[in-house]
Amino acid sequence: MVTRYVIRLYLFGLILAAGFAMLLWRLWVVQIEEHKKYLAQLPQAALMIQRTAGIRGEIKDRNGIPLATNRVSYEIKLDLREIERLYKSRHQDVPKRTYLVNDKFGTRRHREESDIFAMYAAEVAPQLERLNLLVDLNSDEMRTHYRTNRGIIPFTYRKEVDFNEIALVAEQSQFLNGVTISKRTLRRYPFGAMLGHVLGYVKQRGELYIPPEDAGRFDFYEGDDEGIAGVEQTMNHILSARSGQRVFPKDEKGRIVHDELMDRRIDPIKGHDVFLTIDVRLQSIAELALREAGVGRGAAVMIDPQNGDVLALVSLPSYDPNKFIPEIELNDWKAYENDPSLPLMNRALSAYPPGSIYKVPVALAGCVRGQSRRIFMCGGGMQFGGHFAKCTGSHGMIGLSDALMRSCNGFFYRYGIATGIKSIDLVGDWFNLGQPTGIELPREDGGLLPSPDEAGTSDTWSEAQTAFTSIGQGQVLTTPLQMCSVAATVAHGRHSYRPRLLSKTYDHAEKTETPNPPRLQADLVEKGATPQDLELVRKGLWKVVNGEAGTARGIKSKEYEIAGKTGTAQAWLEGKSHKDDKNKDFKTWFIAFAPYENPKYALCVFVENGLSGGGTSAPIAARILKQAMAMDKGTFTPPLQPLPEAKGHFDHLERTVYADDPVDAAILAAAAATEEAAVVEAEPPTTQKPVTSSRRPKTAAPQPQIKSRSNAEGRSARTSTPSRPTANPPTPSRLPKDPLLKSGQAR
Repeated sequence: MVTRYVIRLYLFGLILAAGFAMLLWRLWVVQIEEHKKYLAQLPQAALMIQRTAGIRGEIKDRNGIPLATNRVSYEIKLDLREIERLYKSRHQDVPKRTYLVNDKFGTRRHREESDIFAMYAAEVAPQLERLNLLVDLNSDEMRTHYRTNRGIIPFTYRKEVDFNEIALVAEQSQFLNGVTISKRTLRRYPFGAMLGHVLGYVKQRGELYIPPEDAGRFDFYEGDDEGIAGVEQTMNHILSARSGQRVFPKDEKGRIVHDELMDRRIDPIKGHDVFLTIDVRLQSIAELALREAGVGRGAAVMIDPQNGDVLALVSLPSYDPNKFIPEIELNDWKAYENDPSLPLMNRALSAYPPGSIYKVPVALAGCVRGQSRRIFMCGGGMQFGGHFAKCTGSHGMIGLSDALMRSCNGFFYRYGIATGIKSIDLVGDWFNLGQPTGIELPREDGGLLPSPDEAGTSDTWSEAQTAFTSIGQGQVLTTPLQMCSVAATVAHGRHSYRPRLLSKTYDHAEKTETPNPPRLQADLVEKGATPQDLELVRKGLWKVVNGEAGTARGIKSKEYEIAGKTGTAQAWLEGKSHKDDKNKDFKTWFIAFAPYENPKYALCVFVENGLSGGGTSAPIAARILKQAMAMDKGTFTPPLQPLPEAKGHFDHLERTVYADDPVDAAILAAAAATEEAAVVEAEPPTTQKPVTSSRRPKTAAPQPQIKSRSNAEGRSARTSTPSRPTANPPTPSRLPKDPLLKSGQAR
């Protein structure tokens, strides 16, 4: 009998335990394993979808040294929709205001809207002022922000918030309805102004704009940074991260529920890293060489002749891209815009009259046409109608190599005419003269390659125009990058490569690298030139530096052989009289390569308002090459440190002499005097107008994100200046867990 009851008791207990087990299992299935299934069945009105921005890819040099990185920054943002909801819950109605707007017919009309600023001033500003977190702002900007995206994008109230302020917001969160703490990454440029024109800068996308493909998809929108200058712009599609999203459920009162189990998350993917062909060590060498020489306006470009890699690209004056992150002060932006030296303009990509360095592509054109072996008579110049164009002297019978050495205008007048303007233009096309090279930088000037086919001038084109084009005068315009590419082709002796900045990319998701191979533009031998013809051009550039009558013999090196070509072109200050010598603004050039056998570096140095290519630009090139060669040997270590902005000026730079690297001043002056005389004597006929800088844009970069200024109404929310309450040391649990959540939620 007792045994029977015991058995029943055990059986009952077993059934009870099994029931509880089944209940627990079912709860586990419903709440844990299948919670996403049931969450998806909730009405869409009960879900909040947040777009999350990813981390932008880094930019590195060819050796992996970071040039553009990311840092963490905290911001205080206002959820304007939450502020409006709070105001409605406490008042019968919301304040209204009218504003003017143009309709589709262009008529100005009044429209009414809820005054979000008035609601902010009534509900949020007093609490922020109590904590001494209130700042002056622009009320019109807040209204425009809300009107544009209806609160999908939170309004950025404070940027670059310090840690004590973050802790204060977290500690006082129950009083700060609609106030959020947001974490975002900001760009950092470790080398300051050294690479400003190469890297460019970014601004945050989405402050007042949501892309069409994202419109209507998100309740909260966190915008990405977008490159608007330099490599940041041209490689924005590579550097940009793949955005993510988070989906939050809302409770029956419309409040966001922070539940990790119910949080549907798609993590963003970091953008690709970009490896440039730039060697930051060579960039430092070139940048400091120009600065130490006292250059106020100029550029330097260095290219590897074997593949077209751009190893250094310098433009002075310069700017620091860190000034634009996260936004630039209005005064700083106006200073850039109003600076007459145009610091935002990339002079390495801007077009100028080339002077005698243009004789090099003309010489190559003659090689292709079979003219390189011809001897011409220089009797001190050449007669063109009623105008006698002089040379630096009477050189007699002279060939191509010696004509390059002496920069003989008399030879190149005749050589260019024999070659023909169409052949000169054809070879110019192979070097992208007269058109952008396609380098991965924005706003590249293509220059000007004079052609009888342009503007219907073929019937009136004269031999005089061909002659003056052949010496780089008249209307010829080239960029330092283009002429460095010409020097690289001569250095190689056959191949012309398209200049490139992108070396490879790295995909963080796939863990793979994608190389960017060199691009061959032209094979001069296949185009008709013989190696022997091309060697005549190379030998001529060798004589410019190493010959007894070379225009750059002052930079001859005993350690290695440099080959190059000087150039000095007349230009005039814009808006000034062309008859007054004091208004002349000589453009001085030197293109070079070294060593002569098996060249490693091709170089172009350009200086505005110099005196001569041989006296001003050539010594700068010599210093760059000397330090680059010493670096390769391990006897010189370039300084790698951030540089301040280089300020522009219009002072004349007659001679370049470095205190720690003196040259024979007498040789330098004698060589430069020959070239200076050539410029003055080679003035084109008066029918050809001199070149000014009017072709170049006044602003070389688009408008960035400018820090807004407060207005009177935006300052009216402040009533006093109380002392700030002291915040206790924060802990992670006391900080908002997500930038979407308003302070005080999910606590």
